[in-house]
Formats: sequence, C-alpha cells, structure tokens
Amino acid sequence: MTTTNTMTDGARTTMRTATALFLALTLGGCCRVTKVSDPILIEEPLLPVSGFSLPRQPYQPASLKFRIAVMNFVDQTKAAGDLVKTLPDVLTTALYKTDRFDLYDRGQLRDKTLNESESETRNLLNYRKVDALLQGAITQFRAGETDAEKRIVCDIRITDKESAVMFAKSATFRYTGKLDINLNRDDMSSLAAEIAKRFPLFGKDREFKVVSVSGSEAMLNIGADSGIVRGMITLFVAPGDLVRDTGTGDVLRSTKFIADAYVLSVEDRMTRVRILKIWEEGQIDKTGRPVFQMRMPQVLVGDRVKFK
Repeated sequence: MTTTNTMTDGARTTMRTATALFLALTLGGCCRVTKVSDPILIEEPLLPVSGFSLPRQPYQPASLKFRIAVMNFVDQTKAAGDLVKTLPDVLTTALYKTDRFDLYDRGQLRDKTLNESESETRNLLNYRKVDALLQGAITQFRAGETDAEKRIVCDIRITDKESAVMFAKSATFRYTGKLDINLNRDDMSSLAAEIAKRFPLFGKDREFKVVSVSGSEAMLNIGADSGIVRGMITLFVAPGDLVRDTGTGDVLRSTKFIADAYVLSVEDRMTRVRILKIWEEGQIDKTGRPVFQMRMPQVLVGDRVKFK
C-alpha cells in the first residue's frame, strides 16, 4: 500500500506539472502581461516569425517630427553685422509656430565660429541629431532713406543629410530702424509657412506600409502624388507594447519604433528608402568612455510607416 500511495502521489504531481505547463504554453503564445503598477498593464504581443529572432529590438528616434538646425547666416554684403544671428533666430521662432518641425536649439549654434559650426553640423548629421540644415546667405542689404525702402534679401536653402537641396528660395525681409533694426515678423511668418508646406504631413487619411525589403533598402506604398520628396525621413513601426488603462481598457500607447529611413527616390506609386543603421552605446573603454557602435535594424514587409 505504501508503494501504491507513493506512485499515486507522484503521478498526481506529474499530472499537475504537465497541466500547468500546457496552460502556460497555450496562453503564453498570445502575449506576455507584466503588471507595472495600478492602474496600468503592459502587453507585449509577439511578432510573426519572418526569419528574425523575436522580439525585435526597439529604437527611440531623436525626434518624432522632422528636425531642422537653423544655422547662422553668411553675410555676403559685409554690412549686416549681427543680423547673421538675428535673422535665423527670428526664423526659428516662426518655424516653431507652424507646429510642423522640431527645431534644434539655436543657443548651441549662434555663438560658434565658422569652423566650429562646420564641425558641429557634421556631428549633428552623422549622429542623426537633426534631419536637415537650414542655411542662409545675406545677398543684399538695402539701407534706404525711408522705412519703405529698407530691405534685406537672403538666399535660403534646406539641405538633407547627403547635402541634397530640399528647399531653396530668395526671400526679402522688410525692416525698420538704423542702429536698432526691427525685422518684419510677417515676412518671416510667410517664409516659415512656405517651408512647412514643402514638408507635408502624411498618414492622416491612409496607412502606409513596407511592401518589399532588399538588403538595406525598402519600398513603400506611397507615390509622387503625395508630395513626398527626397531627403524626408520615415519611421518604421512594428506591433509593440500596448499600454492599457485597466479602468477603461483604453490603449494609452500602441507603437514600437524599429528603425528610420532616408527617402532615396519617389516613383508614381512607390517610394524607395534606405534603412539607416542605428548608433548604440556599447561597452566602456579603458578611459571610462562609452564606445558607440552601429547595428542594422530588422525591418519586415508589412511594418507600418510614419513620416517625420
């Protein structure tokens, strides 16, 4: 009898273990639920297998909007003085008011020398702290006798990470005063609105996706009629953490960014992009400084696309 009872207990233990394992495997295949703190739960859906290890590593972009650094202007007239800093300062404010762009802090740029600025711009673009540069050259400075005659003419251009021109315009700004110059803010606002129009927002009425991937390039289901231009930046969105309010069940967050990409060319119905490698902080070197390394992100057909 002792032997029989022992075997029965063992069998029951085995049965309970197998049942628990079966339930864990069955329920665990849908999602993992981790309780963080009331009233929020984080659900992490598993991604479909497509040749990559899962889950894919998330990526946090520097900005969710197209980020521009407005550089000091170049004075070709040798008469503009501090306007090389004032003009871009005022234009930065006007661009900010359009709510279209993320602007890099002018305070880190306005007091740098020409050589320092060139070095800074290379770092900003290489490390993808900004998506484009706005540069200007003061080509005419008309100091008229009356305020109605006073004009400043500037050549404005926006260039992307590969120095391709995305926007170019010769702009005229009115001003008043002599020693204390006051720029016409309406002229600046008009220019800022024109720049914002050149960078339209996409995805409000239609969802865009990756339709093919080949090496470091991908094709998207958006074409030339949308107004997209070379140099724009896209973000790839994969099924990610769903953060829900446990009281209402509402989804508070539903996106996980995988990578970003640079628009190479635009066809009638498709757009070709280059998937950009991601800078990551690696191990600490002998001097105690982190070593940055680059990795190629995992982009799959069907990933959603969000334009910056």
